[in-house]
Amino acid sequence: EETKVEDFIKNPILIKSKYNKEKITEKMLQQLILDDLPLFLKELGDGFCFVDNEYKIKMGVNASTIDTYSVYSKEVACEMSKEISLFANSTYGVGVTGKIDREDPNNLRGDVNTIFVSIYNSNLDNYITKKIELPLLSRNECKEIIIEAIKKLLLSILE
Repeated sequence: EETKVEDFIKNPILIKSKYNKEKITEKMLQQLILDDLPLFLKELGDGFCFVDNEYKIKMGVNASTIDTYSVYSKEVACEMSKEISLFANSTYGVGVTGKIDREDPNNLRGDVNTIFVSIYNSNLDNYITKKIELPLLSRNECKEIIIEAIKKLLLSILE
């Protein structure tokens, strides 16, 4: 049977709201998620985690790798995927880094709309990597392209 994303992600995802509104903006939703990120990740289900830029070093990505290649590089995505696999004691780890739709004033190296994805397989001690050049679309459309690319890579590994 074909594995589907719906098999891994809980639906619906419930988020407690401090706002007294029936409808909220994307910015309000973002704030609700960030206010209690651990609770949100638990709501998603098993096997999800979030790694922010400064957390990449805390998770074990070598600072010299970031200094040499930039935080937005295939090398950092590879180290992230391996460290996440080790941290979660899982067969696979996924690392994603890049800039969508805007420059990062703190990290000027790396091209806008270039994303690096790495999937580490601890059983084989190898990486599958993909460089994604995003078209000029909305951030959400770009994120969908990235998610689809990751799904295809994961499914190709699991076949």
